[in-house]
Amino acid sequence: MNSEIYNKRKLNCLMTKRLIELHGKGFDADFILLGNNYLMCLQNSNTFPYQSYSILLIDEVYDYLSESYKCIYAIEVFTGEKGVLLTDGIVQSSFLAN
Repeated sequence: MNSEIYNKRKLNCLMTKRLIELHGKGFDADFILLGNNYLMCLQNSNTFPYQSYSILLIDEVYDYLSESYKCIYAIEVFTGEKGVLLTDGIVQSSFLAN
């Protein structure tokens, strides 16, 4: 069992590499999507409407722990906060529309 978990962690190196690259560029906050077109920063619980942030798809990688694809996004908020968003799928343009 432990060797299986170790192997899965080892295989997630691409996702880890992308996240480390983003952290190195100052994208150090973690964001989640809320159901009302808002993002929330997990570090300080600030919420942001879709008009106040830019979102850029960085990569889609396979997560061996959950056995599913994850999308890695770079987020930049008008306040200057920068961070990452990790989702189970691609953020649809309809999510960002009125």
